[in-house]
Amino acid sequence: MFFLASVLSAFPLVCHAAVTGSGNDLLEACAEARNPDAGLSFDDVGSAYCLGYLHGYIDRERITIKGFRHTPLICLPAGVTNGQLTLVLLNYMQDHPDVLHWGADLVTMNALLAAFSCD
Repeated sequence: MFFLASVLSAFPLVCHAAVTGSGNDLLEACAEARNPDAGLSFDDVGSAYCLGYLHGYIDRERITIKGFRHTPLICLPAGVTNGQLTLVLLNYMQDHPDVLHWGADLVTMNALLAAFSCD
């Protein structure tokens, strides 16, 4: 019983590590989604992962702000497109290769803060 409890308690940690990845992983995926507004297909896995990750991050920010009444750090302008979000993230990663070993969440946060800070 103790063994089963130990394995089950470690499972979320393993899953989290496998899902998040690094900035390097995110750069590889987002490079496939370079300019979606120009009519490129979103059928490939990398593009879907990149956009899904971005939207998941943004949704988590919104939930945190509403649920915990935090002051927003990232203020997306009205009309921002998937293509813009992708390019912001890509440009940040290409301009800051020194942070690509960080977790994808930290890289995404820094990219969005640099482009869409509420200050």
